[in-house]
Amino acid sequence: MSISSKQFLEKLAKVKTNQASYQKDALCHALNSKGLENTLESFMEVLHKATPSNPLSFYKVQCPVWKILTGKSMMVKTKTGYKINAKLTPGQLKEAKKICEGLA
Repeated sequence: MSISSKQFLEKLAKVKTNQASYQKDALCHALNSKGLENTLESFMEVLHKATPSNPLSFYKVQCPVWKILTGKSMMVKTKTGYKINAKLTPGQLKEAKKICEGLA
């Protein structure tokens, strides 16, 4: 079951970036992807590019971002990767992308 667009936007605005930026990077990548989803491999590449100190394979299973974002109901696992777990109108999508740009 998806969360409301309002809940999604509120949670997105509260994403912590004071440690690793995994949550922000994964969410913002999905928000900029067709259908608000992408393959695990695509997410792995984005996360690795942002934090190359970890091996690429770390982002497949070991990285806590998947457990955190699915636990918060912000993303759901698909057959090939992950997707945003909310229905966003074009205006809400624009707002979400703006939030992503403001996350440091």
